[in-house]
Amino acid sequence: MPHPVLYRMGHSLGDSGQASAALRHFRRLHEVVDARFAPDDEISLDTRGHLAWWQAKAGDPAGAARAYASLYADQDRLYPSDHPSLLQTRQSAAVWQGAAGDPHAAVTELKYLYELRISLGRAADRDTISNRNHLANFLSASGDHAGALALHEAAWREAEARLGPDHPDVLRARSAAMHHRGELGDVASALAALRDLLEVQQVDAPEGLDTFATRARIADWTGREGDPAQAVALLGPLLVDRLRVIGPEHPHTLGTRMDLARWRTAAGEPARAATELTELLADEEELLGLDHPALPVTRAALADALEKIRHR
Repeated sequence: MPHPVLYRMGHSLGDSGQASAALRHFRRLHEVVDARFAPDDEISLDTRGHLAWWQAKAGDPAGAARAYASLYADQDRLYPSDHPSLLQTRQSAAVWQGAAGDPHAAVTELKYLYELRISLGRAADRDTISNRNHLANFLSASGDHAGALALHEAAWREAEARLGPDHPDVLRARSAAMHHRGELGDVASALAALRDLLEVQQVDAPEGLDTFATRARIADWTGREGDPAQAVALLGPLLVDRLRVIGPEHPHTLGTRMDLARWRTAAGEPARAATELTELLADEEELLGLDHPALPVTRAALADALEKIRHR
């Protein structure tokens, strides 16, 4: 049996920002396990789950969705229908299918799983709460912001009743709920919740990945509120920090480059944005492959920047 430290080592790599290195680690570990254990052995199945997770985190959600779906099919032959691992694998397949561009399919799967978990008496389980949060996120991605708000507000109020209003987990839950208020037009509430969360995060973990994610969301809402120049001002330092902490290959770093260029275009700097997007596209093709879903998004942003240059 592989020593548990080998799994911890891989996750430590990824959690430190080296998602591609974690993916390489688990690919090698999977090869070793595959050579020594039967395909239906619990160790083999578990290792496939770790590998699929880092495939997703390294920027391949579609591949991860397929990997989880394949793992689910094998677990479904071996486990009872209400087995927690089976349900969690099916949830992961749905989540990454949604992240790869099919939020409606994710909603259908996650709603079924959520109702099943409730019917099994697992409403308070961590997996059920995670299921609810993912369902809310994909309802939002599908355009149902009101439905997403209802689920996330319930999560926020439950957390607040247990932990009090100033606990970091409560602030995160409030931020998630206020995101949907923002999508429904209340941008001020979305920004206020994010700024309150960031204030705590910058004390607890100023260079944590969650802190960086909050800074990115504040920049996005600032731009959407009508101040693209300030969004650029916020994203520039964030890009510097992400490059330093998690490196140039991390999907979050690539995403920040994309967001910065997009808001530069909106702020009246399309020429600089076009240069940055051209460089980003070349890097994405090399790092992610020509069929990655990020590439059409970057090409569309580049086309927008070039169109604005032509009409200046």
